[in-house]
Parts: sequence; structure tokens; C-alpha cells
Amino acid sequence: MIEERIQQQLREKYNPDGSVLRNMQLQLLDILKEFDAICQKHHIPYWLDSGTLIGAVRHGGFVPWDDDVDVCVLKKDQKRIRQIMQQELGASLKYMDEKVDSTYPRKWARIVKTMDEGDAKSNIIWLDIFIMEYGNKTLSKIANQTYGKCYRRKNGLIKERGYKRVFSYCAYPFCWFLMQVLRLIGICFCRNTLIFDYGSVFSSIRKRDEIFPLSQMSFEDACFSVPQNWDSYLERIYGDYMKLPSNYYK
Repeated sequence: MIEERIQQQLREKYNPDGSVLRNMQLQLLDILKEFDAICQKHHIPYWLDSGTLIGAVRHGGFVPWDDDVDVCVLKKDQKRIRQIMQQELGASLKYMDEKVDSTYPRKWARIVKTMDEGDAKSNIIWLDIFIMEYGNKTLSKIANQTYGKCYRRKNGLIKERGYKRVFSYCAYPFCWFLMQVLRLIGICFCRNTLIFDYGSVFSSIRKRDEIFPLSQMSFEDACFSVPQNWDSYLERIYGDYMKLPSNYYK
């Protein structure tokens, strides 16, 4: 963790107590706690990822300027997550993915909440649930350039019109079949490398032997699941993850 003096300076600059951002982070923490409790109840493994994991290691909680939460789950648990979260999340929270809402455009799930500000409702806040499955960078790149582009054009994430969008609609079934073939190759030959759900825009990989068995780490006032070798995990993805971005710390 970084020095307490630096941590305090960052808190004062970006998310002091009572600020809008800090209020968002505390509500996000409540969402994460509820997600964790449901996963623990149903024995579904998950782990903190990306900026949320960096925050846990470097800051003991949120990165001071961060405004969302990132977790990962395995592909084999995706259907259970979808079913259980819809059944057990509190009334103020909504689970979203492409199966639940046909207009939802992303290849990962979210738990969303409309944040209250006094008597008025304002910002939507969310916890991102990234789906990880077997594969490698080559398979991921092929899927992203074929199925992924078709999917994103079809759902409006790539703002293109004309023949490219028409082509994407026509090619989508073939690209979907190709993606299934790539997924099968990943299951058979890539048992230690995990990639983001085929067709997503993200290309970095995670290593299963760095993740499991999961460990626990403090985050704000609670503990959550993290990769057991979180140092190697973060260093391989981000390099010197303990170094503060120069544009944020001046």
C-alpha cells in the first residue's frame, strides 16, 4: 500500500468525505458487499479485477478517482449468476446482460443502481461483472475481429452505417459459429489462460494458476476475494501497478 501521507493527499484532492464521488464509492461498496454475500451463499467464485484490485492493493480501497467496481467470474458460472442475481438482489439493484435485456449492448454483465441525491435521482452507478473463459490472445483476437465487430456493429457500439452494418447483420450467424469453434479450441487447449468473453473488446489474459485458490484482501471496511498471486497477476497486466499515474498525482 502507498504511504498514508500520499493516500491522504489523494483523498483530499479527489474523494474527500461528503463529496459526490465519495458518496458514489460508498454506494458501490454496498453493491459489492451484496454481490459478495450472494456469491458466498451460493459458492460462486469471483475475484476483484482491474482498477478495483489495484485499489485494494495500492490504496486499501477505491482508487481515489475511480467510479465503478470490476469483478470477474468464470464462464461456467454465468448462467447461475444471471439467475441468482435476478432472484436475490435488493429492490434498488438491477442485474443486466444481453440475455436479460435484448437492448443491452455489452459482452459483460452489470449490476446497476440509480444513485439518490436528496430527493432527486441522478447518476447511474454500476458493478461490472466480466466473464472469463478459456482461450489465448490469438483466439481472442480472431473472435474480436470477426464475431466481436459484428456484434458491436449490430448493437450500435460501433457507430457505422451503410454496407458495413448490413454486412455485419448478414455475417453475424457465420461469425457466431466461428466463435463457438474458437471457444471449443480454448476449452481443449488453453486450460491455464483465461480471456474475456469471446467477442468483447478486451484482449488481456489472466492465468488460472495466479488466480486459484482465491485469497482474501481488505477493501475499505470489508474483505473480498482476490487472486492468490495478486502481485504477479497485476504486474503482468499493468507493469508497475504501484506507480501512480503522473496525470493524477502532481
